[in-house]
Amino acid sequence: MALRGLADDAPIPVCVLLDHATELDDMRRAVDLGVDAVMADGSAHSTAANAAFVSAAIGVCRLNDVEVEAELGQLACAEDGRSRQRVAQMPDPSDVGAFVDQTRIHALAISIGNVHGRTPSEPTLDMDRLARIRAVCPVPLVLHGASALAAATVRHVIATVWSK
Repeated sequence: MALRGLADDAPIPVCVLLDHATELDDMRRAVDLGVDAVMADGSAHSTAANAAFVSAAIGVCRLNDVEVEAELGQLACAEDGRSRQRVAQMPDPSDVGAFVDQTRIHALAISIGNVHGRTPSEPTLDMDRLARIRAVCPVPLVLHGASALAAATVRHVIATVWSK
């Protein structure tokens, strides 16, 4: 895999990630090709089905020391015409601890109002939800869809996550 070679030759530590994988077979192929991490995306499913999918992904990746990121909730997406605000798709902070414990993931992507793709105005993030999730989440949090966020907003998110 060309990316693996580039990562190995880089003068700084680099991770090769299979992003938004929704099929276990794709993960198996990526693991065989030498990825360092997989984003097992079961976010379109119920929390229980998502957890089962991510747990299966952990089984595919664990033997090769490949880390797994999961997504709880579902981001709005400006790239494919979906609506910008989908509050119902934001994770309930009370579900986070059990999801992480059940799946044994290494990192968790969450939806707090962030949006995939560029938007005409900056999305409004639910910082209270972020703080409540951070309080119960023992693994690093990942914020997808930050391209429409101002630098000050990104700094605020980082400060909120690091304040735990």
